[in-house]
Amino acid sequence: MHATDFADRFDRHILPPLRAGYIVVADRYVYTAFVRDAARGCDPAWVRNAYSFAPVPDRTFYFQVPVSTSLKRKIASRQKISYYEAGMDLGLSDDVHASYERFQARLKREYDHLATTDAFVVIDADRPVETVLSQVRKGVRPLLANFPKTATLTHA
Repeated sequence: MHATDFADRFDRHILPPLRAGYIVVADRYVYTAFVRDAARGCDPAWVRNAYSFAPVPDRTFYFQVPVSTSLKRKIASRQKISYYEAGMDLGLSDDVHASYERFQARLKREYDHLATTDAFVVIDADRPVETVLSQVRKGVRPLLANFPKTATLTHA
C-alpha cells in the first residue's frame, strides 16, 4: 500500500517537474520506505525492488541526530507521537516514549547503513541551524552549477 501511494505521488508531483527540467527537492523520498519496512522486518531487497521505478537521486542529505534529540524535539514541538511513529504496533514497549526511542533507534540504524551504501551526504543536525544550512548549501551548489541539467535532491 505504501509503494502504491508513493508511486502515485511520484507520478503526480516528482516526475512531471523532472521531465520539465526542474530540480526536485523531496522530503524522504524512497528511503523512508526502505528503513521503515526493514525496521519492521521486511526483506530490504524485496522493498527496494518494490520501489525500483524511482530513480536514484543525484544527492541525498541525511540529517543525522541521536534518537534522544529526536524525542526531545518531538516533545518540544507539542505534536502527538503517532502510534506507528512510535512503533507501538511492534510491541516494543507499552510506554509510547520508550517505544518511540526503541523504534526510532531501529530506523536510525537503517538510515546509518543506507548512508554508507547509498552515499548520503551526512549532516550532523545536532549542530546550530546556521552550520547545518551552510553544509546543505555547500552540497547543493555543485548541482546548481549544472542546472538546467535534471537533478533530484532528497533528504533522509
